[in-house]
Amino acid sequence: MKIIALIFLISVINNVISEDGTVEFNIHSQNGVITLNCNDFNACQISINNHLIEEEFYINGNPDMAIKKLANIDFDVHLISLYNGDSCPNMYFIIELNSDKTFIKTQTFGNCNEFESIEFSEKDILLKFASNSQASRIKQVYEYSHKDHTLTKTY
Repeated sequence: MKIIALIFLISVINNVISEDGTVEFNIHSQNGVITLNCNDFNACQISINNHLIEEEFYINGNPDMAIKKLANIDFDVHLISLYNGDSCPNMYFIIELNSDKTFIKTQTFGNCNEFESIEFSEKDILLKFASNSQASRIKQVYEYSHKDHTLTKTY
């Protein structure tokens, strides 16, 4: 995977494992707390500042790697990785936390591949996904605008 900029910065993460095997990850960022609760089967729930925003989604691998703080930008944006099954192992959505404790969540996006690169500008994030001829996946490019809080497929 080619990386154009320093991509990820892990914020302060606290892990709590309950008796039933549920793992809770709390990511403390500049504008709030993102909580990921996952069971043994990687079925998760995600909350922002104690408000449930996604009741059930799946992740591929370690829960602590499912939430990434996007670095090199002044706003509080996180990339959430989803697992939609072996035929589509990598999909994403973006959460932006605002200073007033509100948030913006994009629709799910991606082409089932891991991203190829992420580029940052003052107001935008450009996420590029490579093609994969073996899985019939075409190249895709998405742009997230901090100013408009919109996600646009540009290629």
